[in-house]
Amino acid sequence: MAVGREPRSAGRDPVEAAGKLFPHVPAQMLERLLRAFGYGVGAAPESTDTVGKPTRTPVRPVTG
Repeated sequence: MAVGREPRSAGRDPVEAAGKLFPHVPAQMLERLLRAFGYGVGAAPESTDTVGKPTRTPVRPVTG
């Protein structure tokens, strides 16, 4: 944050911003990629025992 200034949001269109962030990704593929990312927003995280099995430590619940 700059001294003396309040932070502000630019309010960019996600598709427009993604096109600039990922110029090498074809437009049709980028739309699908953004849609896939969108499905994960607000979804509960998956808890697996991938770490718990080898470490023999129970999985902690994810909070957030």
